[in-house]
Amino acid sequence: MLYLIIIICFILALLLEGSVLSFFVVESALPDMLLVLVMIWGFILGPRAGALLGLVGGLLQDVLFGSGLGYFALVKMLMGYGAGTLGREFYREQLLAPMLLLFVGTLSHELLLNILVSQFIGLGMPVEWTV
Repeated sequence: MLYLIIIICFILALLLEGSVLSFFVVESALPDMLLVLVMIWGFILGPRAGALLGLVGGLLQDVLFGSGLGYFALVKMLMGYGAGTLGREFYREQLLAPMLLLFVGTLSHELLLNILVSQFIGLGMPVEWTV
C-alpha cells in the first residue's frame, strides 16, 4: 500500500511539474517536486529505499522531459541515498532538520546536475540553474 501511495505521488508530481507549474516560472526557476518527494521519502524510509526511489523517479523524469537518459536518475539516486543516510542521524521530530536537508539537497542536486551536463554535453553550451 505504501508503494502505491509513493507511485501516485510521483506521477502527480511529474504531471504537475510538466503542466501546471510551468506557468509559475519565475526567472527560469521551476520547483522540482520530484526531488522533494525523493528526499522526503528517503529521509523517512532510509538510504536503500531513497536510492531506489531516486533512480526510478529520475528515470521517469529523464524519459518524460527529454533530457539525456540518466542525468536526473543518477543525481536523484544520490540525493535519495544521502537523505536516507542523514535521516538516520537526525531526529525526525525536529522541523529544522528536513528543511535544512531539502535546502542543501537542492543546492547539491543542481550543482551535480550542472557538472554532469557540462562534462557530457560540452562546455560550450549554457546550462541554466533552476533552484
